[in-house]
Amino acid sequence: MNTLKELKNNWNEFGKTIPFVAILNSPGKKHEGWNVKDFFQTGVDEIQIVTDYLEKFDLLLSGRKAMDFGCGAGRLTQALAKQCSAVVGIDISKSMIGLARKYNIYTDNCSYMEISDDNLSFLENESIDFIYSNIVLQHIAPEFSTNYIKEFLRILNPGGLILFQLPAKKIVKKRSAIKRIVPEPIYNLTYKIRDLIRYLRRGKQPVMEMHCIPKNEILELVKCHGGETIDIVEDQSAGLRYEGYRYLVRKL
Repeated sequence: MNTLKELKNNWNEFGKTIPFVAILNSPGKKHEGWNVKDFFQTGVDEIQIVTDYLEKFDLLLSGRKAMDFGCGAGRLTQALAKQCSAVVGIDISKSMIGLARKYNIYTDNCSYMEISDDNLSFLENESIDFIYSNIVLQHIAPEFSTNYIKEFLRILNPGGLILFQLPAKKIVKKRSAIKRIVPEPIYNLTYKIRDLIRYLRRGKQPVMEMHCIPKNEILELVKCHGGETIDIVEDQSAGLRYEGYRYLVRKL
């Protein structure tokens, strides 16, 4: 499960069946337990936290041109539209983009675009001031998500900012008594077989992938493509089984 076509198909299906839960799974909100008002309020709350965080660095969103990468139904895009002069939501899922346009209440300065490739070639160099992406890149295979990060730096104005989150690695627990008895290669093989059986049983059901990129690789990627990482915060958005970070990057 590592092609953009498969990713697109998965999230198209999520957008048709359980869009709000697929975007934001919260206790008590399974099987589309969200109502529209509460769902979009979480976006307002999250962007307020982002705003307060950026202000600690004397960075303001007001009047900026922004991009919400992996916008889904527009939960965060609309919240950004309340503060920014213009914002575009980008997503690989046609069904999610359809929902985002359906619920859009900021038609003057908020728009949405569907993508199919691991580039943002339709956006000009140095045309965006702020890029936000949360709980998105973790679902994209590194070979594609690293290209997107390169594209973020290409389209960002000098001095512009990117705030994104990614798990760095899966936390390995201590081996149980069974694991200590069974040779590790055989133990790992049994889990691969189990995962394959689960995949075959799922059939056409959508799959939510999880991927990690080590922190040192992110820092090197940013540095090599014209950016500087100005803050790193530990982040558990991917769950307690992952070591993750939130990166604040500035275009040089």
